[in-house]
Formats: sequence, structure tokens, C-alpha cells
Amino acid sequence: MITDYVTKRLDGSLNNAADHRPGPATANNERAVLSKIMSLAVRWGHLADNPVRRVEKLEAPKGRLRFLTHEEADKLIEKAPRHMKPIIICALETGGRRREILGLRWEDVDYDRGLLFFRQTNTKNAKQPEIPMTPTLIAALKALPRSISSDYVFTWGGKPIRSIRTGFETARDRADLGPDVLVHTLRHTWASWYAQRGGDLNLLRELGGWSTMGMVQRYAHLSPGYRASAIPMMGRHAAGEPAPRGQSETPPKRPQGAAAGSKSKR
Repeated sequence: MITDYVTKRLDGSLNNAADHRPGPATANNERAVLSKIMSLAVRWGHLADNPVRRVEKLEAPKGRLRFLTHEEADKLIEKAPRHMKPIIICALETGGRRREILGLRWEDVDYDRGLLFFRQTNTKNAKQPEIPMTPTLIAALKALPRSISSDYVFTWGGKPIRSIRTGFETARDRADLGPDVLVHTLRHTWASWYAQRGGDLNLLRELGGWSTMGMVQRYAHLSPGYRASAIPMMGRHAAGEPAPRGQSETPPKRPQGAAAGSKSKR
């Protein structure tokens, strides 16, 4: 049944739009959700086995990591509704996840120390990252009016903002950025800009709240010195190692007075 479902999903017969066919990645995501449900059923004693485990994942091509250029980011902010502008700025300046940003309260903002605190209850790994605030972020936060009925940073009509999907998609469409730009793209953009400037990847992992270095290695190729750092280790003569015996580091000098291509006289 599971395999039949996946087949029908891929050929488009289970979709409302006949011309829309999900890719392998979408089918794998749906398989993962079903597998989680079945695993819980096993844990709670409703099933003896998880049948999804016997259905192999599909081969899915790795997509390009989409991040914004500085010009695209400026255009997105410019075209965003008023309440969305500071949220987008906060995401681009901190790399925060959506729920981390929307869960910010004014007590989490420390202007004296220049730090922003994402609450453990809102972070993915139950950690509390301390994020240094940039001048751009400080200016955006100080320009926000404070609600007298809520201590949340980002509010609308005196109530905390819970969803930004419509507002973000409005800004994205106005900026003509394309449907591949999502809210999570702002987090990728923050990390990509950091790596492009040659920032330390271990510090990036800490600031971004990733649990392992493997999660930030996808940004390593953007660092200007990432591949160049391998040069001293490459080739026959690595940096600091002597040349093999009988060989010179530099080509031998030509005898004085000998012209290029001339034959020696006996």
C-alpha cells in the first residue's frame, strides 16, 4: 500500500492539479512522516512492527543551497509590509529560525551587552544561543513601538505575531524573487554571508544553534580561503618539507653568456 501510494504521488494521480507532480524529495518527506506515526504506534503497543521501514527511500537529487544576494535582500525588505520589515531584518542579522524570532520578548534583548537571547523553549536543540546584535539590528529594534498589552518584540494590533507566511510571500512576490525563496532562506542567507567573509565555521555552528559541524559544512565551500588552505598540503613539496634528495627547489641557473637555444662550442 505504501509503495502504491508513492507511485501514484509521483505520477500525479493523487494530486488536485493534474499538471503538478511532486518530486522524490517530497515523497521521501511524506514517507518520513508516516514512518514517525507508525513508530509511535509501535511504542504505544498498537502495532508490532513499523512497515514503512521496509519501503526504501527514493533517490533524490541534492538541490542548490539558495541564499539571497545583498541586492535581493534589500529589495525584499523594501517590498515587505511594514510589520514584516523588522522580522526579515532580524532573520538576516541573526540567522534565527522563525519560531525563535517570533518568540522574542523584550527581556531577551540586552542593549547594554549588545546581545540577543533565543529562548530554549523556542530553539530546535533546547539550547539558548547568545547572539551578538549588529548595528543594523539594534537600529531596527529600537525603532519598534512597544505594545502595552504584550511583552513580545514583534506584534500586530497589540498581539504577538504567530504566522508570517502571507506577509513573507507578499514581500517575495513583490520583489520578484521566485517561489524557491522561503522564510528559511533567510537563515541560509545569514550563514552564507558569514562563510563568504571567511568566518570561523565552529563559531557559526554555535551561533546558529546547530548540533554538529556536519550541518555547517554545506557553507564551507563559500569561504574564500576554504580550498586555498589546501595548497600548502598539496603537490610533491608540501609547505615546510625539504625537496627530495638530489632535486632542487628551483631550476638550475643557465651559464652566464649562454643564449637561449644556442649550442655550446667545443
